[in-house]
Amino acid sequence: MLMCQLLFIFYINFETQNKTNSEDYYIYVCLPKHYNKIGPGFPVLYMTDADDFTMMTAEVSRLLAVNADIPEVIVAGIAYGSHIMEKGNKRFRDYSFAADPNYPEGGGAALFLEFFRKEVIHLVDSLYNTNQSERAFYGTSL
Repeated sequence: MLMCQLLFIFYINFETQNKTNSEDYYIYVCLPKHYNKIGPGFPVLYMTDADDFTMMTAEVSRLLAVNADIPEVIVAGIAYGSHIMEKGNKRFRDYSFAADPNYPEGGGAALFLEFFRKEVIHLVDSLYNTNQSERAFYGTSL
């Protein structure tokens, strides 16, 4: 696990293997400034395309929390270890429910959603002080 402090956010990167389809993913976690392991849990903002957007999302969340527009949140991003258009990024497979001529590798969304629901949420909840009734999911489409 890698941990560093950036803009009052703790950034943690770890690798996990999807038990459903044996794919490797990276989970990037940014903890809010006042994160602690005891007391009330923190809401979690889950996100896709974390290789490209984790730090931006964490910083926007931090600024919104500073202004009291939202509570402090844990940002947990699912990543591939490669940027959107680079080799190794599987967003076209994972974010589409069926293959089509533009995305022949598509059709993996059901497995990705199962991985997210059964493994990612459980992993984040088991490692961090989360409020399990306050979750949101953010991502971009194809």
